[in-house]
Amino acid sequence: VILSGCSGGGKSTLIKALAAKGFQTVEEAGRRVVEAELKLNKTALPWENMPLFLECAIELALRDFNQPSLNNSPVFYDRSLVDLILAYKKETGSSKLDPLLKTKLYNQTVFLVPPWEDIYVTDDARRHSFQDAIKEYERLKLGYPALGYGIEILPKADVRVRVDFVLGRIKTAIN
Repeated sequence: VILSGCSGGGKSTLIKALAAKGFQTVEEAGRRVVEAELKLNKTALPWENMPLFLECAIELALRDFNQPSLNNSPVFYDRSLVDLILAYKKETGSSKLDPLLKTKLYNQTVFLVPPWEDIYVTDDARRHSFQDAIKEYERLKLGYPALGYGIEILPKADVRVRVDFVLGRIKTAIN
């Protein structure tokens, strides 16, 4: 199950709350690449070399996707391979990764966190502006449905409300 949408909208907080409830979760590949690159003084960073960053993040997201589920419950992804391929296509104009969009399929319901300026912050790994985050959100809001995914917009609410929202929608989709 993909949790995507606006940067700084609370995805990682929601992922941590789902993990605390015992669900298998996968941290955002892009953030993990940035953190590793910053530690090693490397250049696969979105503000230095976006195509290289995306290639590294896509490789990591593919490994994440191919990991077996630990049980029969849903696996929640903080962003996804789809996010990264859409960004790669926008950045490079290349469709070479499009076949992955047909073979690496997630749950058909994608949860999008909307732009929420009250909680948006930048840090060492997130350096883009809130306006850039909104553009990213709008691109994903159009991109997922174009690929056949349905979207659910998460409420701007406490993480507990968001957990209940996601689990309620997932339960309905599975039953």
